[in-house]
Amino acid sequence: MSPRIREYIANEASETTIRQLALAEGMATLTYAGLEKALGGIISVDGVLRVTQSDDFHGTICAGCGNPISTDFIVCPHCRHALIRTCDSCKRIVDPEWSFCPYCKQTLSETVSPKNKLSVV
Repeated sequence: MSPRIREYIANEASETTIRQLALAEGMATLTYAGLEKALGGIISVDGVLRVTQSDDFHGTICAGCGNPISTDFIVCPHCRHALIRTCDSCKRIVDPEWSFCPYCKQTLSETVSPKNKLSVV
């Protein structure tokens, strides 16, 4: 658990926000890790599906275009709408309320066109 995730938990962030942050920081879901093992021939796909929850497959809806997307995406593959705000300069995750990036000191844009940049408020 990273310090940032601890901070979000302490501040009672939503489960979705914490999950998206964890995925953006490199967490692999149990289902994803199981499917990688299935591709490697270690376990069957049926075995993975039998022991994992189906939440990983339900996904969510993109606020930018309304298409269904996986919960582990940080950017919509249909419209490039960012699901997690990142710094335009260093690409690290930044809090939606910040006005500058604490990692690279870059001023954060208020809004960015999803067609041009991946980093959208």
